[in-house]
Amino acid sequence: MSTATVLLHDRPIATLSFRHGNSELIFDTSYREMSPRPVLSQSFEDQGLSRIYRQANGPQRFFLNLLPPDHSELKELLRKQHHFSNDNQLLRILGGDLPGAVKVLMDGDPGAQPPGARGMDGPLRASLGGLQLKFPANSEGGLGSKMNIPARGLGGRWILKFPSIAHPDITRGEFLMLSWARACGLNVPDARLVLAGDVENLPVSVAEGTPLLAVRRFDREADGTAVHAEDFAQVFGIHPGDGESIYSNKSYAGLARFAGTLAEREDRVEFCRRIIFMLVSGNGDAHLKNWGLVYPDKVRARLSPAYDLIFTRSYGKDVRDALALNLGGKRRAGRTWAEATRPVVLDVLSGTGLASDELTHCLDEVAHAAGDALPGILALPESEGLSGDWTRRLQDHADARLTALIQG
Repeated sequence: MSTATVLLHDRPIATLSFRHGNSELIFDTSYREMSPRPVLSQSFEDQGLSRIYRQANGPQRFFLNLLPPDHSELKELLRKQHHFSNDNQLLRILGGDLPGAVKVLMDGDPGAQPPGARGMDGPLRASLGGLQLKFPANSEGGLGSKMNIPARGLGGRWILKFPSIAHPDITRGEFLMLSWARACGLNVPDARLVLAGDVENLPVSVAEGTPLLAVRRFDREADGTAVHAEDFAQVFGIHPGDGESIYSNKSYAGLARFAGTLAEREDRVEFCRRIIFMLVSGNGDAHLKNWGLVYPDKVRARLSPAYDLIFTRSYGKDVRDALALNLGGKRRAGRTWAEATRPVVLDVLSGTGLASDELTHCLDEVAHAAGDALPGILALPESEGLSGDWTRRLQDHADARLTALIQG
């Protein structure tokens, strides 16, 4: 049996043991008795910290959701570099630089390199979720400066996302979606497109003219200090190995009710803005992994900035042409775009607990802002290289959804 210490904000809070492929998590008494107590996950808070969390064939679901998923390009690259055979081993390899402010360190593991460290001096040892290939990165200065992959890929304050052969326009498209969301009043991180040739120490071979999407991490401060965060799959204890669970375990009405439990009214309004923008922008990928919480004061949960905003309807037969989750609500609405009418959406959003006039104002405000901003977004220089079919599909979808949301 081997053991690791779980740290939150660099303070030990639990012991994670591994034996014969299984794992066991026990929270320290000192952590359980802290008041106020920094939160590791809403799922542990809901189930209680006194119990022993046992998991067969891998680490607990919270930790599994910190690792690159099966069949992702990053996981395959890590497998070639580290030759691990299971997720317990991968967690121990990457435990010094996980998303959020949690670490899993074996005895004698010094943890992550300093945030400003430069140069690839060995295999990657940083973890990022999602199927799309991505690496942590640092910027030399402001938004227009060059970027580099830090030592062993550790400590990056930005995320560099790569296009794929199947979806070569995904980085340009996501940049436009983030820009559009910002114009509609959503909370989104800083982002910019950079050419692969302007990034130092890339661990993969990419054509120099390839557009990469650089997104500032919301789980890292400017000085590299970790801010704790978790996605909704972690919040609700979803196993990432069951790919359908992140699409079927909850509805958007259910997420609205959860958002209604957040203390800050601003977060509930932000949730409503995102649902409306999701519908207008044709994002059928807003599943549980693509919603998150942050803990700026370590204790109170806040809705994280929006991320992974993509126009999935541009991919045609490559993806299902539907919402990621059922709309739900009193009308038991499903996943089709046509079901997202004004009455249905207002019913779904009512779960946040906001007054009906607030919901109506939010819907109209975001919808009108989206319609007004779209021509300027499609005229941005970063849209060059996108096919005319992509922009036509987006305009047609937005027009149809705006009509349904504004006119009912």
